[in-house]
Amino acid sequence: MQIQALTHLAALLAIASAGVNAVPVKSRAGVTVDPSLVPPFGIIPGQNPTGTGGPPIIIPPSLPFPREAVLTPPPDCKGANGIAIPCTCPPDRSIFIASLEANLSNDGVPVNNPDAATITFPTGGDRESVLARLTACTITLQNINGPGVGCPQASTTFAAQIAAAQALPN
Repeated sequence: MQIQALTHLAALLAIASAGVNAVPVKSRAGVTVDPSLVPPFGIIPGQNPTGTGGPPIIIPPSLPFPREAVLTPPPDCKGANGIAIPCTCPPDRSIFIASLEANLSNDGVPVNNPDAATITFPTGGDRESVLARLTACTITLQNINGPGVGCPQASTTFAAQIAAAQALPN
């Protein structure tokens, strides 16, 4: 557990020290996000499938299907702290960054969930900037496919990175 915490702290410090000297990638959406400032997910999709994905979904008979149908959800995988997550989470990093850029281009209002909190993505290495970036990434992650339809925070190590950032000096 201590090694994992040190790994998260090292990743966080690398993100914080990236600063403004990193080379940004041009976004088609109008806002450019420096990929080196986007925190690592820390979880690889599809790892440790549990073989279960929740209860079967029963679809009652109706036309054009005269028989009852039972759909079995895809299996869950293990995320941070052993929490069950969809095996497709976290998303592809390039798709995630494009979604983050789209949200920032929309005046910080998440495109797929306008009711979610407005996000910012400051480039500083101070605690508040790092926390704002982690918050922006968490909101983008959780709403990447629609309002509340995305990947849970447990599909990343963002929670551990937030805890490490909160321990940074102002």
